[in-house]
Amino acid sequence: MNSKKLKLFFVDNMIWLILLGVFLFFGIIKPRTFLTFQNVHFILYVSSMMGFLVFAETICLLSGNFDLSIGEIAGFSAMVDLALFPDKVKEFAIRCTDFMLGIAERQIELAKPVGMVIWGDVAYDKGMFFSPRLWQDIYFPCVKRICDFLHEKDLIIVYHGCGRSLEIMENLIEAGIDAYNPLEAKAGMDPVELKKEFGDRLSFWGGIDTRLLGYGTWEEIEKEALYKLQTARGGGYMPASDHSVASNVDPLIYDRLISLLKEKGKYPIEPIA
Repeated sequence: MNSKKLKLFFVDNMIWLILLGVFLFFGIIKPRTFLTFQNVHFILYVSSMMGFLVFAETICLLSGNFDLSIGEIAGFSAMVDLALFPDKVKEFAIRCTDFMLGIAERQIELAKPVGMVIWGDVAYDKGMFFSPRLWQDIYFPCVKRICDFLHEKDLIIVYHGCGRSLEIMENLIEAGIDAYNPLEAKAGMDPVELKKEFGDRLSFWGGIDTRLLGYGTWEEIEKEALYKLQTARGGGYMPASDHSVASNVDPLIYDRLISLLKEKGKYPIEPIA
């Protein structure tokens, strides 16, 4: 083996030397804690999760969809935990809810808001990321606790959830949310249609297709805005984009959209001709 191949072999396998060094270092200085069965078990458990991530990202790489972003990795890890360890995820969700209620209490004390936005992106454009039954078992009690607490403070609650979350809409209403956002157009979350089914119990915020704002003609944008504005007939709708307004949106077009909504958004809302 020549020196170049030896160097490449060393670089390719450096991680194992580092891991061995770390293990020996902590095993020597903290043998009573580091070398316990519980700690070794935990190390192997975490390593197995990393193995799943490496396998999944390998598939992504081979398929041409390579993404090592924190969001992708954390999201995949959460899906694995939901499938394998739902009870642990539920315990973690309860702890997070306790923490968030403490934050909310302090925010209300300092800012005295009239409402708050809570969120949980649990869906994509085709449906839920995971079984609605899992959401109902793990996350519904947490959302309801937050809603009950905020309603005790006389606050309006807006729930932000991207994607097509129709399968848990009734659960969200039961939990106590007052309005839903952002109503992604590409996910089929049409506020006009949603109001027909849920409008007596829920308000809506968002729904204007940001794809059109970036790539559509003014005529297409105007048609979209005036259609979505029909949701406001009888109240219960706040027009807004269905996602972050991207850098490809012309500020002049966006300003024109705002002017249109101010002009046509006065009550009574005129029906589309």
